Amino acid sequence: MTWKILPLTLELAKGYVDALVTIDADTMGERWAPSHFLATLPGKWEISRVVLDGDGTPIGFVIASLKAESVHIHRIVVAKGHRDKGIGKTLMYATARDSVQRGIPKITLKVSRDNIAAIRLYQRLGFSEIARGLENLTLAADADALLKSSP
Repeated sequence: MTWKILPLTLELAKGYVDALVTIDADTMGERWAPSHFLATLPGKWEISRVVLDGDGTPIGFVIASLKAESVHIHRIVVAKGHRDKGIGKTLMYATARDSVQRGIPKITLKVSRDNIAAIRLYQRLGFSEIARGLENLTLAADADALLKSSP
């Protein structure tokens, strides 16, 4: 199956919000409502991405924003039937590319402490723990190093 990655603009988010909510519902932790997807954050509409299958149906996304010293990934999800095909890594590399292009050295994210598969993926990509909460870990990676590890 073929897929393509596009910038997730506000207009696309509005059109795909139901599909994004459906994809997100199959994740661990708090579920996002449509308002989460449509909220405006610094840089969000320039660095977030959506992945569409060959039919134009959303199958994954990354929602990110610009923080003072990092690009922060708020949500990265691939639809259950499309996992383990490199889509998540492609979204990470796109985020790293955006970060490097903006001169922002670090990418951060939070992940549920129970989401062992995601934590392992992030660690393989070069993320390491920088903070530990009751339910989540905060991880960070060097954007340039992550980008250099892309195929």
